[in-house]
Amino acid sequence: MKADWLPLADTLLLDTFHADKFGGTGETGDWAKFKRHRDAHPKKTWILSGGLKPDNVAAAVTATGAKYLDVNSGVEQSPGVKDPAKLKALVLALHQATKQGNPAYG
Repeated sequence: MKADWLPLADTLLLDTFHADKFGGTGETGDWAKFKRHRDAHPKKTWILSGGLKPDNVAAAVTATGAKYLDVNSGVEQSPGVKDPAKLKALVLALHQATKQGNPAYG
């Protein structure tokens, strides 16, 4: 991310990127980088994206402190079609993380 872009937005979304692909890649993002940006600019709203799915979402929010998430392919049964079971599993994983005293949800 270019530092001169920061004053232009109140909300920023960090996702994985590949120059030869359109849109998200479905690959897990750099959680440490997200956390560094979020910690360095706490007045901004940060949205974590990139490869989030039921089996890694609790770890993602624990590692990053993210309060907002963008999920897509990790909860789809096919491109553009959400899988109700995966969505439920994602919500349950987030709920379990809150019950365990996850500081991101405090």
